[in-house]
Amino acid sequence: MSLEIQKFDSLLVIDDHNMVVNGIRLLIGDQFNHFYFANDGTTGIALALKHTPQLVIVDYVLPDRSGDEVAREIRYRCPHTRILGYSFNVNSSAILKMFSAGINGYVVKSEDDVEFTKAVNYLLEGKDYFCKEARNHIINRVSFDEDQTRVIVSNTEFSAKEIEIIRLICQQKN
Repeated sequence: MSLEIQKFDSLLVIDDHNMVVNGIRLLIGDQFNHFYFANDGTTGIALALKHTPQLVIVDYVLPDRSGDEVAREIRYRCPHTRILGYSFNVNSSAILKMFSAGINGYVVKSEDDVEFTKAVNYLLEGKDYFCKEARNHIINRVSFDEDQTRVIVSNTEFSAKEIEIIRLICQQKN
């Protein structure tokens, strides 16, 4: 009896480093029927509009635009596409900008392959996934900076109940 791997329709990777793109293709590319990539944000948005991928993986640092700008545009134009943000950048500002752009997950590039594939699988199952580093930044902002929370919330249209759920999830409660 053979195990059949579920194939998903399409993946778009937006990263200006071809070695990273090729690494992602080797790691998870076989899960998708179509693999697209772009080395800048403008091309990435165009490919997202053309192909409406099931999953977009976008770097925060791109040569022409920031990853949060790209994610926000894709979220607006392709609302059903799942978006995973990732970067070497672990500062609070970058993670919160990506979060407020409407991404479904975030992984720091220094994480291992297991963490990355776990994030991808969660997103493909319709769940959100934020690595521990990202969760810490998000929960600290939501918990301790109420004025800024309102700005983040207004940009992402969270209800009060959803904010409470985010707080509990970031505290790893169910």
